[in-house]
Amino acid sequence: MGSEEQIQALFLRNFHRHFSVFLFFLLTLYTTRALFPLSNFNEAGLLVYRPVRLSAVAKTLYETRIAPDPLFARIAVVAIRWLRAEDIEPGEYKIASSGSLLSRISSLSKQKPKKLHVMFPTGFTNSQIVSRLTNALALTGHITRIPMEGMLFPYTYFYVPGDSRQSVIDEMQRRREKELKKLSKYKKFDVKQILTLASMIEKETGRKEERHIVASVYFNRLKKNIRLQSCPTVIYSVVYGQKRTFSEISKVRLFNISAYNTYRLKGLPPTPICNPSIESIKAALYPAETDFLFFVADKPDSSSKHNFSKDFCSHVRNKKQLNK
Repeated sequence: MGSEEQIQALFLRNFHRHFSVFLFFLLTLYTTRALFPLSNFNEAGLLVYRPVRLSAVAKTLYETRIAPDPLFARIAVVAIRWLRAEDIEPGEYKIASSGSLLSRISSLSKQKPKKLHVMFPTGFTNSQIVSRLTNALALTGHITRIPMEGMLFPYTYFYVPGDSRQSVIDEMQRRREKELKKLSKYKKFDVKQILTLASMIEKETGRKEERHIVASVYFNRLKKNIRLQSCPTVIYSVVYGQKRTFSEISKVRLFNISAYNTYRLKGLPPTPICNPSIESIKAALYPAETDFLFFVADKPDSSSKHNFSKDFCSHVRNKKQLNK
């Protein structure tokens, strides 16, 4: 081998040696960052969506500053998956506000993810339910089908990130159908009519002790072919389930031409006006036995107490007494 070739071979050996040392130094410097505290931030939740994709989890780790850079994020996901000895499940994981990447990886690997939830109060309309689902955290997709007003069961529903809004609607409908099926074992009834009456009771009073009495008033009026004159139905006729204040609606309530305006038309409105509670449905199925035909609330909200009366003169006296 000539001297020139020897020099070249020696250069390459030295270059490879020094380059290897340099790479080892960089890798050591890089990986030891996992042992040092990262910048602090408020305790946060890491949302892992269904279906779980490790690349998406790594991206979230980086974007939420849990991992300092994309490569570290990918390494962290592999480490979490390995330490868990099982697939990463969808849900919400809590991230400590301080600590090293290694400590956070350890914490994530030991956690059981929590489900998210969305709550619907009794008396919510379909429109209000759709609005709440639209704004719910980490739900996906559009609502493509929705049943008749009244056929959704108000409750607290749990889900994982990536579940669809439509799946929550479908579960609400299944729960309602299940409850109605239970009740039908004891008494046969027309679902639409009972839900319509129950929805009116739901909107008329929030007091459990009054529900069966309010139901009796509606039944007594229907038997005598008297207009129901229910303010909640008129409110629904104006806004069709959209959130509005009573004062805005009361100005036009008696003049609104609608199938839901029970001040103008006899009988029940064509559909329920909200999604009632099981208590209101039971009240509609089993009204109290009374001779009452009228009632008036002491204040314009669902927590108000009602004064009941058998005739119009007594009803007027009750109204005057409340207006003093």
